Amino acid sequence: KPVARARIRKDSPTVPLWLDFEGSLERMFGIIPGEPNVVVLNTEGQVHSVFPGKLDEQEFQNFVMRVDQIRSASLNNNVRIVTGPNENVLR
Repeated sequence: KPVARARIRKDSPTVPLWLDFEGSLERMFGIIPGEPNVVVLNTEGQVHSVFPGKLDEQEFQNFVMRVDQIRSASLNNNVRIVTGPNENVLR
């Protein structure tokens, strides 16, 4: 666990990434173990979309569209940067 955390901090210092060694995210979001999974949070730290498993081209375009929707919505609001999960997201 410490090696994985250190590697992530080194390789991706500005992108939040939560490691799940206990399987909590699998239970909460239906993600697929051993596969790339994407859980998109909005600027309030709330779950906006879940993309379990590898994305095909159409799913990837849907993912990009959802991220663009969040970005557009944040331009009209005061944006708050989320640095960790809030209690409403991870129960």
